[in-house]
Amino acid sequence: MDGGADRPIFALSNSGGPMTLGARALAAYAAPAVALAALYFPVYVYVAPFYAGEHGVALGALGGLFIAVRLLDAVTDPAMGWLSDRTPARLGRRKLWMALSAPLVAVSVWMLLVPPPDAGFGHVALWMTALTLAWTVALTPYYAWGAEIDGDYAGRARVTAAREGAALAGTVLAVILYNLADEAASGLRAVALMVAVALPLGAVAAVTLAPE
Repeated sequence: MDGGADRPIFALSNSGGPMTLGARALAAYAAPAVALAALYFPVYVYVAPFYAGEHGVALGALGGLFIAVRLLDAVTDPAMGWLSDRTPARLGRRKLWMALSAPLVAVSVWMLLVPPPDAGFGHVALWMTALTLAWTVALTPYYAWGAEIDGDYAGRARVTAAREGAALAGTVLAVILYNLADEAASGLRAVALMVAVALPLGAVAAVTLAPE
């Protein structure tokens, strides 16, 4: 079939082995990676100097917070993997968590990157922790889904390449949006708006068009 919209969800692999994903399903699975990856650069590069410069939060406190949330990941990542593996859901044990996490990530990133004028350490600590937890709920099942979505080795390589290509596009887009702005607050707002719109749309595409 010529049109991408008309491609089947599955197609035979070149080797004649197990079924592999068609282009539409592959793009749908990769779609959430654009917004999820767009967060890394602004959160880990721009948030600390922004809160230190614009809101007077001590850099030492922010550094301690970033270390703490990374340590939190060491506990929550395996816990989320265990929970996702054991989730009975008609929607799918991986899809369910993508559907639940997308609005949580969108709200958390908006509150973190577009803070009120009086935001201090308590605000950034609350929403950085919330975003980290929401990220874990999204990413751990998402990566497991990618490893399971295709039974063919070449198919899994295509899935990984599509997801990482989408992630690279999201990272580049976030950097461009930030640097096009006149000031840090406007740049972070632009990234937050992009994620708040793109992630729910990407999650809907993945949940409805990609198999599990």
